[in-house]
Amino acid sequence: MNDSMYENDPLFSEDWYSQCYENIARLVRSRNLPSITGNPADINAFIANLILNQRGRDWVRLFGFVLDELSIGTISSEKINMMIRSRQSDPAVRPEIIQTPGLGNALLTFERSPVTFTGTGDEAVEFILRFLLSQISGQWHGALRTVMQKCMASRAVKLSELNKVLEVWDYTRLFERRI
Repeated sequence: MNDSMYENDPLFSEDWYSQCYENIARLVRSRNLPSITGNPADINAFIANLILNQRGRDWVRLFGFVLDELSIGTISSEKINMMIRSRQSDPAVRPEIIQTPGLGNALLTFERSPVTFTGTGDEAVEFILRFLLSQISGQWHGALRTVMQKCMASRAVKLSELNKVLEVWDYTRLFERRI
């Protein structure tokens, strides 16, 4: 995953991936997942923005911000949505998105098509953690494409179904050991 455009970025290194994994693992193993605050519309927007943020070159910084919020014990969907909106003025697209056939267009279609995510706060937090975990794997584009396809097939998606889909990218069986 060492793309030359990121090699000098201290956030985008093997150490960064290890740190992300350790942060996610610590949260999952704690058996006491963080909570998410906000009204359903804010939480829905946050999840959609988390998925869409994969398009931008600044995705690493959002992941760091989300992991910091998770570590505090509560995710404020409103606070994160404000941070995301402030960064959306940068139209730069990650080269990997452009180079992966159909992925850029799929993200554009996803952005233009409203999706409603339904589920509990715990299911939302589990999705966030599973999605972050999938995006630091070598097969991140497969997870991203699969989540978007599931969302596009049905404009109302159960977070429990997305969590089930993302089990494939839990290579270390982190969530399995949580039970």
